[in-house]
Parts: sequence; structure tokens; C-alpha cells
Amino acid sequence: MTKKVTKNYMLLILAGIGILFLFSSCVDTEVENIPTSFPDLKSQVRFVNNVKGLDAVVVVENTQVGTISPEDSSSYMEFLSGRKKVTASYSTGPSVTENVSFDTDYKITFSIIEDTTTGERFFQKKLDGYVWE
Repeated sequence: MTKKVTKNYMLLILAGIGILFLFSSCVDTEVENIPTSFPDLKSQVRFVNNVKGLDAVVVVENTQVGTISPEDSSSYMEFLSGRKKVTASYSTGPSVTENVSFDTDYKITFSIIEDTTTGERFFQKKLDGYVWE
């Protein structure tokens, strides 16, 4: 009698494992592929030139945004969100090149600041609010 019970239990366990493999190997083919780009994720960005006496030529990812006069700003421009290489060039003194983050659905101001002691220039980021505000 114990041989039959053990044999029945073994068959039951093997059948359960077989059913488990059957259900775990099913693949849902109705799922959409994950997109490689997200064209609807955008930011609105502007640049402020706080370097006294010099115009800044601002370039985002090899596309010139414009020339910004001292103590002036550009208007908000729409860009795809993500990390971008931004350069601000001047006729004299060092240029600024940084990888900055354009946050999704935000209005962002990047101020170009000059350290009066060292002469070093850098970007300072400020979130101004949401795009839809």
C-alpha cells in the first residue's frame, strides 16, 4: 500500500510541475514594444547671460540658440527632455561647456554666472515651474 501511495504522490507532484512549466512558458504576444524615443517628453528652457560686458553665443547639442546680450535672457524654447551638452562662448575669456539636464514638463532657466575672483564661468539651473502653468 505504501508503494501505491508514494507512486501516486510522485505522479501528482510531476503532473503539478508539468502544469507549472506549461503556464510559465506562455508568452503574451499582444504587448506593444517599448519605444526607443519619447518625442512627447519636452522641456522649455531659457538662458540668462550674467557675464558683464560680453555677449554670449549659446549652443545646445550643436544647434545655435542665439546671442544673448549682457544682463539679458533668451525667450523660452522647447527641447526634448534629457541630458544635453550646452556651450556658452564669449569673445574673450573662457567658454562654458556642461552637460545639463532638461527636466520633463518644466520651465527651466540656466543662468551663466562668472566668478569675479577666479574668472571661471558656469551654468546655474533654476526650475521656474511646470510647462502647463
